[in-house]
Amino acid sequence: MARQMENANMNESRRPMAGEQNRCYTISDLQQMLVLSRASVTALLKKREFHWIQIGGRYRIPKKGFDAWLERQCQ
Repeated sequence: MARQMENANMNESRRPMAGEQNRCYTISDLQQMLVLSRASVTALLKKREFHWIQIGGRYRIPKKGFDAWLERQCQ
């Protein structure tokens, strides 16, 4: 049990913070940044508001495209 907790802590410390080092965001990242529900973020994806890809059933949103979209929304 202690080894499992140690491994979990090690994995968390290696994982980059939301969008910090990754080239893509996840739905969870967008939820945190935009303070929206998962359903609202998914609705944005379905409306094709910005580019996204699906890898293994999970959505990935390229940082550059999303950040450009967000800037346009603020103008």
